Amino acid sequence: MTGEQKMAKGCLWMTAMVIFGAFTLVHAQGQPAKVPLDEEMEYTVVKGDTLWDISGRFYQDPFLWPRLWQQNPSIVNPHLIYPGDRIKLYPYRVLLEEKPEEAPPKPRPLKVLPLPKRIRLSLYPEVRYAGFITDMKLEGLGEIVGTKVERAMLGEGDEVYVVFKPYVKASEGEEFTVFRMGEEVIHPITKKSLGRKVSILGKIVIEGEKGEAKTARIILSYAPIRKGDRLLPYVEPVEELPTVKAESSLKGWIVASRKEVQLLGEGDIIYIDRGADDGVRPGYLFEVVQEGGSEGGSLGKSVRIPARKVGLLAVLATQRKTSTALILRSERELSVGDRIATVRK
Repeated sequence: MTGEQKMAKGCLWMTAMVIFGAFTLVHAQGQPAKVPLDEEMEYTVVKGDTLWDISGRFYQDPFLWPRLWQQNPSIVNPHLIYPGDRIKLYPYRVLLEEKPEEAPPKPRPLKVLPLPKRIRLSLYPEVRYAGFITDMKLEGLGEIVGTKVERAMLGEGDEVYVVFKPYVKASEGEEFTVFRMGEEVIHPITKKSLGRKVSILGKIVIEGEKGEAKTARIILSYAPIRKGDRLLPYVEPVEELPTVKAESSLKGWIVASRKEVQLLGEGDIIYIDRGADDGVRPGYLFEVVQEGGSEGGSLGKSVRIPARKVGLLAVLATQRKTSTALILRSERELSVGDRIATVRK
C-alpha cells in the first residue's frame, strides 16, 4: 500500500470515528425524533436524563437546553432533575421564538418554599444514629469487654459481655446505646480543635449476668460493633421535631459531616460550630449560604458573583459549642466549610 493510500485510509477512519461519535451523542438517551418536535407534550424524566439529553432527543440540538429550562420555571436548578419530574416540551418553533421588543427577562428568583412547622424525623433514617461532636471527655456508663463468639466485627443478634461503672445498676431488659469516640474534628476555617466526633453504632439489651460481667445482645446495629465500644443510656428517638424561632441572628459554618464524603445533600447529617453556649436549641433552622466568588468576563474584567442561599438545616441536638443538624433542603451540593445563618421566621 502506497503512502497516499495509507493517508486516505487514515482520513476515512477518522471520518468514521467522528460520525460514530456524533451518532453516539444523539442516541445516548434513546432514539431521537426524526424531525424536531412540532407539537406540545409533557415528558416524564427517567433515570440518567439531563436537559442536554432531552434537548438533543426532541429538538436535535442539545445546546437548546437553556431555552428548555426557561420554558419550565418549576425547575430550580437545571443540573438537578429527578426521575418522575414532569417537563413541558413545546414545539421547536415556539422554543426558538424571540421577542426583541420586550425587556430582557429578569433573573428568575429562587423557588421559595414555606418553612416547616414540624419535621417528621421518621422520614430520615440517619437521625437515629446522627452522632455529635463533644469537647468533653466521654467515658460512658460501661464498655463491651468480650464476645461469646470470637469475632472482630459484631452485628445484630450477637451476644456480648459488658461491664459497667460501679454506680450503674443495669437490670435485665434494660437497653443501652453503643457509641465510639472518633477522631479529632478541626474547624475548616479557624483550624482550631472542636473536640471529637462521637459515632452511634447500635443498641444492646441486658439479658443476664456472667461473673463480674453482664451478658447482653445486640438488637440494633447501624455500623460494625467491636470490643472496647462504650455504652450510654438509650433514649427512644422522637418521631417529630417542632421548629423554633431563633432568638438572635447567628452565623457560622458546617464543620463536619457524619459520613466522610465531600458532597452532601438532603437527608444527610452534618455538624455546625454553634451550640448551646450560643443559645442554639433543637428545632432552630439555619440557611446554608455559598459564596459566589469571581468570574472572568469576556471583556477581561472580573465579575463578582453574589452569595446564594442553597440549603436549609434543622438542628437536632446541641452540645456546648457545636450542634448536630439535618439537611432538609439542598438546591445544589453542600460541603464542609459552607456558611450558615439562622432563619428568623
